Amino acid sequence: MSYSQTEEEGIISDLVAKLPGIPKACIEVGATDGLWLSNTAHLWKDLGWKAVLIESDDRNFINLVNNTKGYQCMCYHRRVDPTGENSIDDLVERGGYLFTGGERAEVGVLSIDIDGDDYHVFENLKMQPWIILVEFNATIPPKVDIVSPVGSRLGCSARALGRMAAERGYVVWDISGSNVVLVKQTLIPWMTVAARYNLAEGEASLGLLNVNRKAVEYRFQDHSLSYLVQDYDGNWAIYRPPIFGFRSPMVTQEKQLWTPK
Repeated sequence: MSYSQTEEEGIISDLVAKLPGIPKACIEVGATDGLWLSNTAHLWKDLGWKAVLIESDDRNFINLVNNTKGYQCMCYHRRVDPTGENSIDDLVERGGYLFTGGERAEVGVLSIDIDGDDYHVFENLKMQPWIILVEFNATIPPKVDIVSPVGSRLGCSARALGRMAAERGYVVWDISGSNVVLVKQTLIPWMTVAARYNLAEGEASLGLLNVNRKAVEYRFQDHSLSYLVQDYDGNWAIYRPPIFGFRSPMVTQEKQLWTPK
C-alpha cells in the first residue's frame, strides 16, 4: 500500500536503501490523519520506525491518534511556527520522545508540509535530519526565487528551497509533485550527484548552490504551472486553468506577498 501523494514514498525508500546507517526516527509536520498523503507512514507503520507526528487540524488530529495506536508514534496537536515554543526543535526537545540516554537521537527523515511557512520552518531548523522533504508552491516556475512572508499562504518556489538547502549543506536529490527532497551533502558521494544531473566537471566545481539550481530545473514537473499568454496588443489568455481556481489578486500596492531574490 502506498501512502504518499505522488512518488515520495518510493524516493524515500530508495534513499534509505542507499543509506544503510540512517537513524530510524522520523518527523512529519502536517501529518493529517497519519495515513492520507503521508510521507512517513511507510516508515513507522511498515518498518517500525519511531515517529513524531504533528497536526493542527482538530478532526485530523483525532484520527491521527486513532490511526497510530500500537505504533511507536508521539502525536502533537500543534500549529508549527518557524521559531519559539511551537518550532519543531522545541516540540521535540520538550517531548523527549526521540531522546535516548538523555541525548536526542538523530532524525532520519523529516517531512514539512504546512501550506505556507514551509521555507521559514526549514530555514530556522536547528536539527540536521539525513533526509528532508519540504513543500513548495508548484505554481511558481523553477527559475524564480520567491519567498513569501511568515503567515502568508503563497509559500515559496522550489528554487528558493534549493538556495536555502545549499546554505544548510543539503543537496536537492529529487522533486516529486510539490516536494523538494533534500539529503545532507556529506552523505552522498559528489560524483553520484554530478552524474545524476549530468553535471560537467566545471559545473560541479562551482559549488552546491549551482548544483541545487540545476537539480531544481532538471527535476521540476510543470503539471501545476499556468502561464499568462499575451498578444502584441496586450490582450491575454491563460495557458491552462489554474489548479487552485480563481479568487482575488495577490498583488496590491499596500501588500507585498513575496520577496524576490
